[in-house]
Amino acid sequence: MLTATDVFAGYGGTSVGIEAAGITVVCAINHNPIALHSHTLNHPDTLHIRDNALKLDPRLCPKTDLLTLSPECRRHSISATRTSSNPNQPSLWSDELPDTAQSRATMFAVQRFTRELRPKAVIVENVIQAATKWEFFPDWLRQMTELGYRHRLLCLNAAHFGVPQRRERLFAVFWQTHLPEPDLEPHPTAHCPLCDRTVHTHQTWKKPDTKLGIWPFQYSYNCENCQMRLIPDMPPATDVLDLDLPAPTMKERAARGRPLAPKTQARIQRALKHPKTQGRSFVAAYYSTGDVIAPIDQPLPTITTRDRHMLVIPDETRAFANCRARMLQPTELLPAMGLPKTYKLVGTKKQQLTQIGNAVAAPVMTWIVRQLIPTLSA
Repeated sequence: MLTATDVFAGYGGTSVGIEAAGITVVCAINHNPIALHSHTLNHPDTLHIRDNALKLDPRLCPKTDLLTLSPECRRHSISATRTSSNPNQPSLWSDELPDTAQSRATMFAVQRFTRELRPKAVIVENVIQAATKWEFFPDWLRQMTELGYRHRLLCLNAAHFGVPQRRERLFAVFWQTHLPEPDLEPHPTAHCPLCDRTVHTHQTWKKPDTKLGIWPFQYSYNCENCQMRLIPDMPPATDVLDLDLPAPTMKERAARGRPLAPKTQARIQRALKHPKTQGRSFVAAYYSTGDVIAPIDQPLPTITTRDRHMLVIPDETRAFANCRARMLQPTELLPAMGLPKTYKLVGTKKQQLTQIGNAVAAPVMTWIVRQLIPTLSA
């Protein structure tokens, strides 16, 4: 039986992905009691350790074939300069380091656990900016090489793995040098008009020497037969949206004395005029870097830890006052991470959104782990 330890386990997205690939998660570590409670409810046979991964002695953890870690990513991301608005969030940290340094220091927990547990393979998940913006990333990789591991860096979008969400993430995959190299080439399917059929594609990089970035800007997927650039198959948001949930019109909100904030109203009015939304319902997501609009026949924009996704349903007039709108619910966002709606989450809605936004899309992890099984079994 192959086994795994999940560090920074959160509510269990990574663990679900690992177990779907046929590997048993025997240990999960997280500092947040709310997230760990959710993990425990869904993985009752797993050993759960609530502790700061930077201070926990790895020797207290069981040795397993696979080690997975999802270190803090907020301070690597585009919005890294913004501070947390949630002072009640349980902190992983003491006051020993500035917030940004503390966040990025979680990456070096990878070496601590690897050095002591000596797993056959290690998977580290983070945002792409961890590799492109973090000045210590080359040194971080070098340390893993010195510990006796080869590696492959993967940039993968969850929407290409059956998840109705555009979620681009970096996966650094390591395996012991004496083990066979795993096949980690993604081949999502797509319809090729030249071949007139569904085909497998291969990842093609604009800068082959770098192979870091996001789809479709730094890389694309091309037909394996004719090499035509294609858009991989991606599930739509309607796969997870509950269109029967009540959504009051703007007129009804105003009559109840609960209109949307002026900035939100302005965003929706702009979106109604956007070519993407003509004649269609859509999800509007509000980020620090700008607004994103996604018709509901396309994947959702990236889910974050905040309540950012609003479903807007215009009527035939497309008048703002007649638009129905509501925020997406955890029961919709959970399956947008590749988990069943029946997955158990504890906490308030805000706490549940934090758990979901911090998670790994389970089907992506499943694919990586399945590709690693021949290496783990060698």
